Amino acid sequence: EDGQEYGGGGDGVRDQASYAPVEGNTGQTFQDPSELLQFVRKDPQDNKFYCTLCERFSHKGRTMTRNHVESQHFPNCFSYPCEICGEMLTTKSNLWLHRSRKHLNKKHSTDFIG
Repeated sequence: EDGQEYGGGGDGVRDQASYAPVEGNTGQTFQDPSELLQFVRKDPQDNKFYCTLCERFSHKGRTMTRNHVESQHFPNCFSYPCEICGEMLTTKSNLWLHRSRKHLNKKHSTDFIG
């Protein structure tokens, strides 16, 4: 879950988008979503990852904490196309949710039509 590359969140799908520089709500410019990892720190005592912008979010997984940083502090900075239907989502979390709601096991939905 905590691979070094962005998109290594265990879903087996690489990001398809190419990213143009975007400005976040702190006035910083980002070229790639992986740059949001600068706002994630690991606490050596509890081995959790914390958001350094608000310190209110922690999780055992670095990817989940990076997703918090994106959705809460830098919304709409990047877009993620669904590789199945082409719909554009505004966060990596929204892409995962979209795929699970719209496309999970859809290929089997016609198996029982007789």
